[in-house]
Amino acid sequence: MTRSDAIRLVKALFAAIQMDSPGLNEQGFGGVMLPDADLYFEHQSEGALVCYGRIYEFAKDAEPAVLDALQAAGQRLPSSLRVDYVPENRRLFLARTYSDVVEEKAFVEQMLELAKTTAAWSQDVLPRAFGMAHGEK
Repeated sequence: MTRSDAIRLVKALFAAIQMDSPGLNEQGFGGVMLPDADLYFEHQSEGALVCYGRIYEFAKDAEPAVLDALQAAGQRLPSSLRVDYVPENRRLFLARTYSDVVEEKAFVEQMLELAKTTAAWSQDVLPRAFGMAHGEK
């Protein structure tokens, strides 16, 4: 996927939610705050567009047991999504990678679904993972 393809897709999402945006900045990053979740976009040098839905930001490094519980819950996600913890900023995301260009309409639908799934994880899965990590059943 070229940079211009990635920008076109991200701009399609912004247009669908009636916002104006250049899509991605010069470094290949972008983001939007939706009612359900914050989404972030990164066009990587090898050509992939990675889309992230922010689930949570930890105040300190995430406990390994919590991450293990979240990874286990991630096994039930559709194969297109994965759990991604970024230790540098202590943020937990659901992520989807696009190596190939998709139709704009499909991308918009998938991003809105990513936002909904991210919100569900924030509200339901994350509290259960914290509980499991601390011995609750």
